[in-house]
Amino acid sequence: MGRPKIMDQVTASMCQMGIGKISYARVLVNVEAVKELKSAIKIEYVDKGKNVKGSKEVQVEYEWKPKRCSHCMVFWHNVDKCKVRNRTESEIKEQNAEAEKLKTKQYMQNDGFIDVQQKKVIATHKLRPNEIATYKSTRTYTNRNLLNYRN
Repeated sequence: MGRPKIMDQVTASMCQMGIGKISYARVLVNVEAVKELKSAIKIEYVDKGKNVKGSKEVQVEYEWKPKRCSHCMVFWHNVDKCKVRNRTESEIKEQNAEAEKLKTKQYMQNDGFIDVQQKKVIATHKLRPNEIATYKSTRTYTNRNLLNYRN
């Protein structure tokens, strides 16, 4: 299932002493996204000589389960939202239809106005190999014109 990281105080003291009975244990476990989360685990009771005295299957309850993608095997998104997997044609059509609806709805809400996304766009003039730019000027001169200009 995974490696235990932290236990609550009651569970930890029972594990250290080896005696007692509790109705549930609270354990923080580090799990791998590649493996499925189990619904039950098998617990073996051993003595000091490491001999198995008994075993029991215990149901596992999770306070919280993160989303897990079965395609790329990572947490925090499911297979529907996976950006790695290829989409079917029906999914692509559905996404395009949704985007069109959203665009139309946004257009209607803004009374036909379009929001400016990037206001500060600096336009630059690329110089050709035989051009020279003058300081604080928007004009450029070719080498031929520059010779005539200086004379």
